[in-house]
Amino acid sequence: MKRKQYHPSVKLAVALKLEHEFLSADFIKSIAPSTTHGWKGFKNEHLVGHEFARTIDENLTDIQWYYDYSSQRDRKMIKSCLLVKHFFVNTFSKKDLQKTLRENKHKVVGLIDGLINKSELKLKTICKIIGVTVNTFHNWKHEVLFKCHSSVLNLCPKRHPLQATSQEVGIMKKLLTDPLKLHWSIASIQGYAIKHKLCYFAVSTWYKYNKLLMIRKGLFKTGKKPSYSPLRAAYVNEIWHADITVFKTLDGIRHFIYTVKDNFSRKTLAWKLASKVSANIRMETIKDALEFTFGSKAQSSLRLITDGGPENVNATIREFTIKAGQNCQVDINHQIALKDIEQSNSMVEASYLTLKSRYLYTKQIHNGDQLLKELEFFFEDHDNVKPHYAHKIYTPNEVFYGADPNISLSEVYAVARQKRREVNKISNCGVC
Repeated sequence: MKRKQYHPSVKLAVALKLEHEFLSADFIKSIAPSTTHGWKGFKNEHLVGHEFARTIDENLTDIQWYYDYSSQRDRKMIKSCLLVKHFFVNTFSKKDLQKTLRENKHKVVGLIDGLINKSELKLKTICKIIGVTVNTFHNWKHEVLFKCHSSVLNLCPKRHPLQATSQEVGIMKKLLTDPLKLHWSIASIQGYAIKHKLCYFAVSTWYKYNKLLMIRKGLFKTGKKPSYSPLRAAYVNEIWHADITVFKTLDGIRHFIYTVKDNFSRKTLAWKLASKVSANIRMETIKDALEFTFGSKAQSSLRLITDGGPENVNATIREFTIKAGQNCQVDINHQIALKDIEQSNSMVEASYLTLKSRYLYTKQIHNGDQLLKELEFFFEDHDNVKPHYAHKIYTPNEVFYGADPNISLSEVYAVARQKRREVNKISNCGVC
């Protein structure tokens, strides 16, 4: 008599003890008990690929549990939950779904606790359906149960000792609301705090606490990076930028602000306030920058980047650059942004954005004399007081005169974290 050959799917169903879920009673009776016993106890160590069997069996355990569950109604409920989850993931993306769950963690904790109490579902299964890990659920539950109102993060300092101390939060508030620093970027304030040994946090932490404290709205970090390669100098006085911007005072008069900036240090080498657009004034600012920077010293070459405005592209500027090479021994290579080079003149344009939108537009400037005083304060503050975001803790002046903008702060952060842990561990939050 020829031996029956059973389909591999039938063998799998019997091996998982799910034969009553998929096979008819008559078909099960037709299989000899010795045959089913052999399928369930089959040893596969001698087969090729047996080393992967354990991993596959562990993943099949969930399938076995799902179909072996006694209630068909609960199986339908799980399937519905999975369909809902996949709908939201596919609609809003997994990242957006995780963000929504995190922002509503108290509701998620209540939902999971309710499912555990009202059904026989295991915590691991429920978390898998919802889309969070078991560890994440425990952390969220702990935050919900031990909510501490003495902390900005609503977390118990003893249980979460790496969060900012109350003293550090106070320092952040003071610096972010300082009237003399309202035009500063958060990155500059972070560098200032580290430089003056006030508090030690990464820039991302400052943005996080600024958002929680709701101090500077609209200045939250976006994380977006330029889609092109910006123009960056490798050393001081390799690349200069010259540009002009206009500002109208309350008396209705238009004023023109000329600047020359160093690319590497971001220092303002020369600036001038004028009532008109002029090639001669542009030439004077470049001449002032050369005298301030080099004096009688020789410099082999210098790239000067400007836009294509009439104050920059004319015979006066061309003749001056030639004479500079002869008299000052500085070979000036004048290049027009977006024409001679692919990059824009964005470095100096960005400084005008800070100057006007974050500083001048926040004040009532009635005339040219008042504007001149405000510009004197701004450029002094920009070059000598405010750390530049590109230099971490250093100002443009410090980098211009030799400070290394690539300084590492990892050791400073490590020491600060340890001190923060010690302070929070002995704090009295009133919750635990």
